Amino acid sequence: MSILVVLALILVEALFVASEIALVSLRESQVDTLAQQGRRGQVVAMLVRDQNRWLATVQIGVTLTALLSSAYGAITLSESAKKGLIDAGLSEGLAGFIGIVGVTLVITFVTLVIGELAPKRLALQRAEPTALAMAPFLNRMAAICRPIIFLLSMCTNGVVKLFGGDPSVGREAVSSEELRLMVAGNETLNSDERELIDEVFAAGDRQLREVLVPRTEVTFLDAGMPIRQAARIAASNPHSRYPVIEGSADNVIGFVHVRDFLNPELAGRSIRLEEIARPVKMLPTSKQVLSALSEMRNESTHLAIVVDEYGGTAGIVTLEDLIEELIGDIQDEYDIGQAGTTRLVGGVMEVDGLLNLDDFLDETGIELPDGPYETAAGFMVAQLGRLPEIGDEVVVALDPPRGHTAHDLAHGHSGYGGHGGPLSAHPAGHGAAGDDHDEAADLEIQRYQLRVVEMDGRRIARIRITRLPEDGTPLAPDDGTASQEGGEAPEFTEGVRTDTESVEGDRGPESAEEIPGEPDQSERGI
Repeated sequence: MSILVVLALILVEALFVASEIALVSLRESQVDTLAQQGRRGQVVAMLVRDQNRWLATVQIGVTLTALLSSAYGAITLSESAKKGLIDAGLSEGLAGFIGIVGVTLVITFVTLVIGELAPKRLALQRAEPTALAMAPFLNRMAAICRPIIFLLSMCTNGVVKLFGGDPSVGREAVSSEELRLMVAGNETLNSDERELIDEVFAAGDRQLREVLVPRTEVTFLDAGMPIRQAARIAASNPHSRYPVIEGSADNVIGFVHVRDFLNPELAGRSIRLEEIARPVKMLPTSKQVLSALSEMRNESTHLAIVVDEYGGTAGIVTLEDLIEELIGDIQDEYDIGQAGTTRLVGGVMEVDGLLNLDDFLDETGIELPDGPYETAAGFMVAQLGRLPEIGDEVVVALDPPRGHTAHDLAHGHSGYGGHGGPLSAHPAGHGAAGDDHDEAADLEIQRYQLRVVEMDGRRIARIRITRLPEDGTPLAPDDGTASQEGGEAPEFTEGVRTDTESVEGDRGPESAEEIPGEPDQSERGI
């Protein structure tokens, strides 16, 4: 009979423990959902939002049942154990000591398994059903123990304040980074869904300055231009909307749509663009991508001029550009002949100089340091400290535990997390690492050479990326890891390319393998 009483007390303790874990593990969204499912759900919501009330009730129950089971078992069961040990030939004093210690250890073990660990595990697996089942019982217990709970709450609040806490604050809110990790680890979402959600989070941190089409890549039309001349320019470009300027690109007065040139009412008339230009939206470079997307969508605006802090035109963004930040590049029948990311022999890659830092990271696995630039080309100009020329080189060093391996780069692998951070970056020829680094530290650094292979006026159009071995010279081609079709392998001298004067020969267009889906941002339209 005594054993049954002890087991009953342990089971009651298990109910309190399960209730505590179930209520603690409920998320705010689950609480809101339960509150709409009837009386029991409302009781659960009331308890969760009054932490002092239910925590004090649970602790009273757990403490009382644990003490009662131990005390009652020690008094009743230890006597039976003592008599059995005396009959076995032990002295009365030794038998009493062993009886009390043995019974206490057995009760402790049973309490830990049945009263603590098992109910906690089950409550974590079935938080909502457990909370719904135990909420009415806890609510009644809280009403019965209200004076005690009030006293405990006052004392608890005092201790919390003493240690610098706020008694009115509940659990910490889930941060955006934690939410991203929760999504990444959610097995109910497929890879496409997880990637899309991750892109939404990433877009929320970006500003328009990072995604705009720079003014140098925009086709502007002068306000005084006749409509016939503008129609000829539009016919030679794949864009549908063109900003209209008056005097300079910093004075945008509106935009025109290619369909305006097809208006039969305007045919044969001498009309200038300023007469048909439509109002255009202006946005600051500091505006967040998601905010701009919502604003342009609500206003049915497809084109916006991005204005810098000095009031000048920094570039443009389109609704398509902003959507692409969420779902990736959108290609249409006019997006042809675009030079995206190419993969050459020996693990060499070529990318567009206008890739912003995030896209460069996704394509290459190399995380360039933040600075007064938004693109890979801007990074190289900042490192060179002058206007670039074909053949200019910059070396970056990465920490390999977080960066990609040579095998990853050689096979064109890239990912969305775990990229290495840059340790140093400098123009080639000035040393890739300090002489004071020991040999062990040097072996832990991966170096990559970024080389200008094509220019578009004064802008870097194409960048070639090559992983360097430990001695700092470029890797020679590995015939076993990559192949070129329809062309000969590039010439290397001691692992360094020598054909730097010929742009077309340096890029090797006939042998390069185009990676589809990577748009060329040069001469981008509207």
